Amino acid sequence: MRSVTIKIPILKVIHSFVNSTAMDKEAIQINIVNKKVLIKDKNHEDTVIFALLSEEQIADSEEEITIPIVVKDLKSIIDLADNEDITFEVDKGTTICKVGKIRRKIPQPIDVDYVAKKFKIDYKASIQLSNADIKYIAKALKTDESASVKLSARTSGEFILSVDCFGRNTEVRFDGESLKDSKIEEDVDIIILSEYFLPLFRAKTDDAVFTINIVNNKPVKLSLDSDIYKAYMYIAPSIAGN
Repeated sequence: MRSVTIKIPILKVIHSFVNSTAMDKEAIQINIVNKKVLIKDKNHEDTVIFALLSEEQIADSEEEITIPIVVKDLKSIIDLADNEDITFEVDKGTTICKVGKIRRKIPQPIDVDYVAKKFKIDYKASIQLSNADIKYIAKALKTDESASVKLSARTSGEFILSVDCFGRNTEVRFDGESLKDSKIEEDVDIIILSEYFLPLFRAKTDDAVFTINIVNNKPVKLSLDSDIYKAYMYIAPSIAGN
């Protein structure tokens, strides 16, 4: 039996992504590689890839550990733990989750894939947004989860997020001081669905930095970077953006 303890903020981020409309996963595989949490997964349409790597080493052994788990079981364990970290004792066919004095035995799903796909994309605009900026975007996206979102970056020093839903258009504009940690090397326009932003908003902790990376006609990269994890999604652009 192999055992590893994972911090609850990392598990909450994982659940927020894989349980989102964009991913819609029933089961996932959490991997411990080089003593760190590593997860890579994709949705059924192969239009979204999610990945997370923990910053800290969490295992004592160099041995790789694989934790296949049903998403609903992950949520129930997170709720049980409240804010305590969770220890996973993994054996063939079953996993025991320990939170303090509580032990819960859960079955393992079978045939959970691990995504090894890597992207090498030369992004031409990298937009780093503050917590206050994200709140403005979240308000604009409340219109409809299936709205289209146009991301526009301009070398003149402007980033525009435009939400279109059944003829109603809402724009959020950033320039000047709000883009001081961003870079824009060429003009970029690309469209994705608003639902892809939701897991990042739900998962984001106050210490995490939110970055949007875009280039014309290539997958968009949305990322969260905190003291304990790096998480990102690669999202295929909408046909409407081609």
